Amino acid sequence: MDKDREKLINSINDNLPGDEQLDIVEKMAEDLKGKSDEEIFTEIIILNREMESQLSPEKYKEILEKIDKIRPMLTKSQGLKLDMLMKALKEDE
Repeated sequence: MDKDREKLINSINDNLPGDEQLDIVEKMAEDLKGKSDEEIFTEIIILNREMESQLSPEKYKEILEKIDKIRPMLTKSQGLKLDMLMKALKEDE
């Protein structure tokens, strides 16, 4: 296997969520089921404040960058909501 391909595979494997992270996301999705966009937005801002207070600035920035990397997988409408969310998270810092 050439080095670039191996590097890409390793990079993908390094960024896959673990079981604990998947459990957290599943619980969050269940908790947010049936809530309006505004309620979800408020919950995310609260979570952002908790993360920001508990993580180093470097780790926090890394998480925001990972969130932004999902953009190609979103619909146009979802992308606009992500833009709004990212703007709010950056203003909340």
